[in-house]
Amino acid sequence: MAFQYSLLPFHFGPDPPPAIPIQSYVLLFIDSRWRRAAPKLINQPRGFVAQLLFALCFAVVWDLWQYWIHRLQHTYPFLWETHKFHHSETALNSSAQAKHHILNHILFITLYPPVLLLFGSLTPHFIAIFVMFRIWGFINHTNIRLSFGSLTPIISGPQWHRIHHSIYTEHHDKNFAAFFPFIDILFGTYYSPRKDEYPATGLLSEGHPGELRGAMAAPFLNIYNIAINRVSKKSSRVLN
Repeated sequence: MAFQYSLLPFHFGPDPPPAIPIQSYVLLFIDSRWRRAAPKLINQPRGFVAQLLFALCFAVVWDLWQYWIHRLQHTYPFLWETHKFHHSETALNSSAQAKHHILNHILFITLYPPVLLLFGSLTPHFIAIFVMFRIWGFINHTNIRLSFGSLTPIISGPQWHRIHHSIYTEHHDKNFAAFFPFIDILFGTYYSPRKDEYPATGLLSEGHPGELRGAMAAPFLNIYNIAINRVSKKSSRVLN
């Protein structure tokens, strides 16, 4: 089968390999249907320079999109439950890039249409896709003392993203961007790490189940409890 581009940041071939997250299978179905009716707002870039510029444009738009979803996950308790599993890693390392609860995948699938509407079936060259959505996640989460120095406000790296996973309150709700820290600068959530600042990571104030079954079930139970508590509060207000 001929190699095909996909609009999905999780897939860049004709069939999703088993290692790719579950949302790829759902989004691949959406992608195949979308191609038939995709708006032609942007023409397919041709030539190295055009493809490079388009890849940068796509990355910035995607990062803006994920920034706000990511920030909302840290703002609202029921959305935090979809993301908390990713933050439970006490020894942050590259494998954390793939450590997400299924509810996180469902949330991103549900909120993906704005990117579809803007780009239709267009995506960058598969090499750019591979670098952005495979390699860079592993770089951001790698467990090494590496600072990008003066480039830190421009491109994310291990030290800068580690701040986001920090257990310390001064680091909470900071550094949401996946690729471009200047997005955090723009919206007031940027934290510039000091020269030798490599904090411990994990969920200091929140316990989490130590075994996989409990970790998978916990967000469902917690969201249920949040919903029940809200309904009970509203009912109490009505009765009073």
